[in-house]
Amino acid sequence: MAKVSVKAMTEDERRAYLSEIGRRGGKARALQFTPVSQRAARRNLSSEQAAANGSKGAQRTIELHGYKALFEGSRRKRLANPSPNELVMMGLLKTIGLKFDARLLSRENFTVQSRRGVIFLSITYINN
Repeated sequence: MAKVSVKAMTEDERRAYLSEIGRRGGKARALQFTPVSQRAARRNLSSEQAAANGSKGAQRTIELHGYKALFEGSRRKRLANPSPNELVMMGLLKTIGLKFDARLLSRENFTVQSRRGVIFLSITYINN
């Protein structure tokens, strides 16, 4: 790239030149954010930082769309991606042949703990 003297330009030329440079830099920087680089950055994120970011995102969602949208979105995510404890519970219930509704399995209804290789299970039965 040829060397350009910003001092020799008029104010309008200078503004246009710097604006173009800024746009070019933004596009080049945006191309550097690949899925691989984003995964690498997430590996360096502490759980406290992730919690803070999640809290900020939740506050912004409430501001823009309301609490109901936040609740429904998080509910959909929890149903689509059950926790390890919820997966254990579903497997146990399926093994012993009980019918269950995954939407009713929540942390309030059961607990799974493991001590010295023994799994302790506590279920609160809900009769519908």
